[in-house]
Amino acid sequence: MALTRGRSVLSKNALMARVWPDRSVEENNLQWQISALRAAFGADRNLIDTVSGRGYQFTAEIDTVSAPARPMPARQ
Repeated sequence: MALTRGRSVLSKNALMARVWPDRSVEENNLQWQISALRAAFGADRNLIDTVSGRGYQFTAEIDTVSAPARPMPARQ
């Protein structure tokens, strides 16, 4: 298990392309969703930073765990 910190800044365009691929969505919808996430985090709402003119940054520490390898399906 590795402990890392989310440091990457994701642009608004990158977030919108990932969350709503192939859709036309207004930027204020992303802002509303970020606000809803912050509300869900409650006291930890500062885990998402707004980086002025660049996008958003998740600042919490993240535990990463390697997933076990899946066995290959048997050939028929």
